[in-house]
Amino acid sequence: MGPGVFRWGVLVPHGVNQEFAGWEPAAAWQRMVEVGRLAESLGYDQLWVQDCVDTQPRRSPELVFDSWIAATALAGATTRARIGAAVPCAPYHHPGTLAKRAATLDVASGGRAVLELGTGSHPCGYESYGWQVPSPSERLAILGEQIEVLDQLWREPSVTHTGEHWRLRDAHCAPTPLRSALPVRLPAARLEGDVELAARWADQVVWQGSPAEVTAARARLREACAQVGRDPSDITEAVRIECRIFADNVERDRWLGSPFVIAFWSAHPDNYCERNLVGTVGSVVRQVQRYVDAGITEMVVSFRDYPETTSLEAFRTEVVPLVTPAVETTPA
Repeated sequence: MGPGVFRWGVLVPHGVNQEFAGWEPAAAWQRMVEVGRLAESLGYDQLWVQDCVDTQPRRSPELVFDSWIAATALAGATTRARIGAAVPCAPYHHPGTLAKRAATLDVASGGRAVLELGTGSHPCGYESYGWQVPSPSERLAILGEQIEVLDQLWREPSVTHTGEHWRLRDAHCAPTPLRSALPVRLPAARLEGDVELAARWADQVVWQGSPAEVTAARARLREACAQVGRDPSDITEAVRIECRIFADNVERDRWLGSPFVIAFWSAHPDNYCERNLVGTVGSVVRQVQRYVDAGITEMVVSFRDYPETTSLEAFRTEVVPLVTPAVETTPA
């Protein structure tokens, strides 16, 4: 990615964070598509949905739309923005079916699909559907082998693979992605602190944490790249973050002190604010700038006032124009 280039993504509401609690499904679906269209019209570069079977971080019997169908609907409702399916949990998805879904989304979107792979960090997500809960090291191994098989399926006409976790015999993936193979995007912050997999396989890495935590994580990634003989500048680095914009600090503090906010994430308000974008336009600009100055070149934002779009609109029209992209956007 060249100097001064920065990409802004948005997590489109589709139920994962209980944003459609109490809504009728048809109305929620319409609102999801409306928000996707609005985000693209405002200039966001990426529209993401999360591949979750339940609400997070706590399970509740509220609607969560299937991520692949939602992503395809957003592809049909937009023309420019990348369409991202975030963090399909490796143990849930056989690489053969995952390769087919991702390739189909890429074709449906005209080559705009982005796939972010993950290991799954919520045991209740496994247990509720009767899946075995692998250990963190097992999840990493499953994901590593899945990446290897996906790459083969997208590049080779026929794949036979006998591994520790996945098996295929004369398997095909048709269609293939329009770009031959999709970039490998990994949420390194969710890999139980192990960045070796990201250093070896990732084209893009996604961090979560405060600017200081991201800076430290980037240093670990550079060390891991050196160990495997990889140039870290080949890896695009993004941050996933939450945002809510307020007119003043009184309004912000009232929201931060509400029982819902504290109970939802079980985080102290000060810690939550350090790791996310909460406050007035000016304070959010300063926090975003800290991430940009740390070397991040993409930001994917989830807005905490969904299904309203006040923060989504204010972020793109009032915050982004005041952020100064770093002169050098690749890792040192």
